[in-house]
Amino acid sequence: METTSLYYFSELAKDLNMTHTASRLYISQQTLSNHIIRLEEQLGTKLFERKPTLRLTSSGEVVLQFANMVNLGYANLQDMLAEIEHEERGAISFGASFFQLHLIIPQILPLFTEKFPKVQMRLSSMNSSHLEQSLLSGDIDLALVSDLKENPLIASERIFEDIAYLCVRKSLLEQYYGENADKIIQRSSEHLQLADFSSLPFCLLQTRVGNRITEGFSDAHFQPKCYMRTTDVLIVLDAFCTQPMAGFSTHSVLVRYKKRLPEDLLIFPYEYKGKTLKSSFYLCHHKERYLADYAVCFSELVRSFFTRIASINPLE
Repeated sequence: METTSLYYFSELAKDLNMTHTASRLYISQQTLSNHIIRLEEQLGTKLFERKPTLRLTSSGEVVLQFANMVNLGYANLQDMLAEIEHEERGAISFGASFFQLHLIIPQILPLFTEKFPKVQMRLSSMNSSHLEQSLLSGDIDLALVSDLKENPLIASERIFEDIAYLCVRKSLLEQYYGENADKIIQRSSEHLQLADFSSLPFCLLQTRVGNRITEGFSDAHFQPKCYMRTTDVLIVLDAFCTQPMAGFSTHSVLVRYKKRLPEDLLIFPYEYKGKTLKSSFYLCHHKERYLADYAVCFSELVRSFFTRIASINPLE
């Protein structure tokens, strides 16, 4: 059984589209088809149903698990041999959300490439559920996953807790609350009461954290005056920094764009169900994935980066 055929099979199982997979792998459809037919003949079973659309058979599901293990083992072998030969070459595949990649990579890339100039970095932007699947299938080596669900095949380490904040300019509070603005600021510094801000217009974030915040408005028994809703954290940032509205952001976003924050910006830790709302971030890899020296170095750089981020006060 050829490892190449197993690899092509596992790639086709992702797309379930012969044309897309062949194009992505830079091979002809006929070559891909021949590998699948040859593998089916060797195993004596159908791996795909062809009609009405391509899908895995029950046997194909089992073979896919085996193929993923073989692909993972082959990647481990390549890294081990490279270390034995002291080549310090290879590739590292890292996955995270778009914002986290934008946050992390520019900061650690110079340090990493200085130490491992022959190692290629492959970056994937996707949400947490897709990151977990990509780790399990061996498509990526390391991932930064938020609010990870426990999985016996994934090794994880919590490296950062991203606090959510209510963000509002003092001038906006004074505009809506006049002399009571200082009392609201003092009260919110000790314990945020969302109802204190019920008169303000808001720009709201439509993400997992944003959805929890929206539930908080229900608990506070009012519907916010929503001027804008968006999935883009930077639009929310621009809204509460430059427009007459309040919004919500996280520690990492505020630190990343610290120079853009106005001098009179106030931030209050947002509480949800009696606790400060945080998103936990985990650095993860498949438990069976061998981590070469360069992967260990990359992990250490990510840890150090978030340790530094956590220590920064975005308003100082």
